Amino acid sequence: MRMSDFEEILPKLEGFTPVERVLLTCSGTLEIALSAYLGEPVDVEVVEQREDGEVISRRVRLRGRNSGRIACEATSQVIVLDGKLKDEILSKKIGLGQALIKHGIRPEFQMLDLGKTDDSFYRLYRLVAPRVVYRIKESFPRRLYD
Repeated sequence: MRMSDFEEILPKLEGFTPVERVLLTCSGTLEIALSAYLGEPVDVEVVEQREDGEVISRRVRLRGRNSGRIACEATSQVIVLDGKLKDEILSKKIGLGQALIKHGIRPEFQMLDLGKTDDSFYRLYRLVAPRVVYRIKESFPRRLYD
C-alpha cells in the first residue's frame, strides 16, 4: 500500500482498536501478522473452492495450527491468467498471498471497504498485478482481538 493510499484510509480507521487497525491495513501476507499475534503458525484451510470459467471462488479459514483458533475467515474471487499460478491455487495447498510471493508477483493493494459489526471487523480489498486480479473480503472475530 502506498503512503498516499494509507493517508486516505486513516480517517476510516477511527473507532477501531490498535490491533484492528494493524490487521485492516496489513498489505503483506496476513498469515505472518496473525502468526505473530497468536504466537503460533497460522494455516490456511480451504473450506470451499470452485472454478467457473476464468474465476476461482474460494472460502478459507486462517487457523492457529496448535490452538485451532480461527483468526480470520475470507472469501475471494480470483482471476489468474498465469497457468502455473492458477494450478498452484487450484491445488488448495497454499494461500493466495503465499502463491503470489512464491511466484515473485508484487501486486498493487487497493482497499475497497472496511467496517465492523457487533461480532467482527472486516476489510474488502483488491490485489492487482499483470494477469492477476484478486478480490478478497476478510472477516476477523472481535472476541479474539479484544
